Amino acid sequence: MSPAKIDIFDWYQGKLSSRRLLILLRYLKNDSPFKEAYLRDFPEQYDWPLEDLLTTGMWNEIKAMRSDLWAFLGQEHLPFKPVLPPSAARQKTEQESAARAAHDDLIAQLGGGS
Repeated sequence: MSPAKIDIFDWYQGKLSSRRLLILLRYLKNDSPFKEAYLRDFPEQYDWPLEDLLTTGMWNEIKAMRSDLWAFLGQEHLPFKPVLPPSAARQKTEQESAARAAHDDLIAQLGGGS
């Protein structure tokens, strides 16, 4: 099957395995429209090689789908925590710290005003 005849939507529809998709993406030319768009849309994730980004992205998608399936089937809660590249994990930690500090300041102001 030629990569030119494959649509990424085939993976979502189950017509293309995750393994096959990773192999096809791995051997795409660096100047392919997909790789250029991916790197343009997610520049903060350059701290991992593209293959690792793609593999992790698919892993996260599979975990999210499993979590949704468990919820749909009424099973116990299956938490979804995505695997993030180091720069995205740092950014998330910084945002959570800033939100926590703002929350603590607000609580202190409300407690101090009474």
